[in-house]
Amino acid sequence: MMIDAPARVGMPLDEFIADTDERPYELLDGEKVYKTPNGYDHIELSQLMYDALYDYLKAHPFGRVYKEATFILPDRADSNWVTGSRIPDVMVVSQDKIDRYKANKPDRPGYPFAVIPTL
Repeated sequence: MMIDAPARVGMPLDEFIADTDERPYELLDGEKVYKTPNGYDHIELSQLMYDALYDYLKAHPFGRVYKEATFILPDRADSNWVTGSRIPDVMVVSQDKIDRYKANKPDRPGYPFAVIPTL
C-alpha cells in the first residue's frame, strides 16, 4: 500500500515576493487572500492604534510598532519556502525578536519580515 505524502502548503519565497510586489495579499492555508483598499474609518482607527502604541513604546521601550507591514512564516526546514503571511493593520514586535531576526538574517534588506509579532 502506497501512502501519498501530504501536499506542501505555501510557495517559493521568490514567487511570493514577485507576486506581492504586483498586488499585496496574505497567504492563508496555501490560498492567496488579496488585500482590499481600506476605507476612511479603518484607516483612522488603525492610525489611532498605531499612535497609542508608538507613544506607549516611547515611554516603555519594549519593541517597535509597525503599520501595514507584511510578515511571513518561513518553512522551518527551508527558509526559501513561505508557508503563510499576514499584513496586520498594526503590530508590535519585541526588541529581542527584532535583534534575533537581524542577527540570523544578515541579508534581510530584500527579505520579507520573518518574525511573528508579539502583539
